[in-house]
Amino acid sequence: MGLWDGDGAPDTLLFTSDGKALLYPGNGPGGMTSGKQIASGIKGYNWVLGLGDLDGNGRSDLLVRDKAGVLWILPGTKSGFADKQFIASGFSGYDLAAAG
Repeated sequence: MGLWDGDGAPDTLLFTSDGKALLYPGNGPGGMTSGKQIASGIKGYNWVLGLGDLDGNGRSDLLVRDKAGVLWILPGTKSGFADKQFIASGFSGYDLAAAG
């Protein structure tokens, strides 16, 4: 996920099968602290990538791809994610995405 809470320690985001996003903040030396739900209704994506702050608002965002091959940004907010924003279509033929 990147640096969600801005404390300098990498954070981890997990998704449940019913679309809840659970944030596990990093504790500094490489572990995680207790998780908390930060969003719901995030399902139907077959790619979810944390690529940092894509929209320049100071919060980590997600790049996601839906089953139709459309790419979206889920902009990070202080408490979760804002409404998805269209990026591009035509990506259904790809089976691998990497951040780096």
